Amino acid sequence: MNGGLDYGAEEVMRYIFSNLRCVYDVRKAVLLAFLAQYEVGRRNVYELTCGGRPLARASFYIDCGVASDEVYDALGSGDFGRPPQELCTYAACYRAYPPLPELCYSGQAPQLPRPVEDRLSDVLEWFGSWGYQKLARYVDCLLWLNPWKLVDYEDDDIKQYLKDQGFRIVTVELCERTRRPKLPAQRRRKCYKYVFS
Repeated sequence: MNGGLDYGAEEVMRYIFSNLRCVYDVRKAVLLAFLAQYEVGRRNVYELTCGGRPLARASFYIDCGVASDEVYDALGSGDFGRPPQELCTYAACYRAYPPLPELCYSGQAPQLPRPVEDRLSDVLEWFGSWGYQKLARYVDCLLWLNPWKLVDYEDDDIKQYLKDQGFRIVTVELCERTRRPKLPAQRRRKCYKYVFS
């Protein structure tokens, strides 16, 4: 392993930003962290952990989309250029207001455990070039989110929402295995069709 298991959400954000350099809407960083931590299958959602804690070291909830206070706090820490004045925690600002500020990071990537780096690299390879709107539509499709559910489940924990939708949450420990666990491919084909239509 490259790094220790005691990393936090800030190190995950530094790793993401060290590969992307700039993110033009901070909500995209939240969605990338979500996709790194969760693998969504047909009926199962695999929550990826490292050292018994969530991979992105964040908890997610529904707030006009997927949101995470830990990610917002990490992005407001001062390591990222042009820290956000007011990161969005009020539901109305997600889709009703202009994009949140652009953030940039010019530092080195932190040392994370090898399985965490591999997972983050995969997510960045698959989704790093996507804009926020496309990524939000994709995640909404994966999670069966629609405007009515966004209102009904506002401020609810993502795990409770997934259970209510009939998903089974399976925890997969990445950092204590000698070989990488085989995960099912995300429901990409159906959601790609939705996003690109």
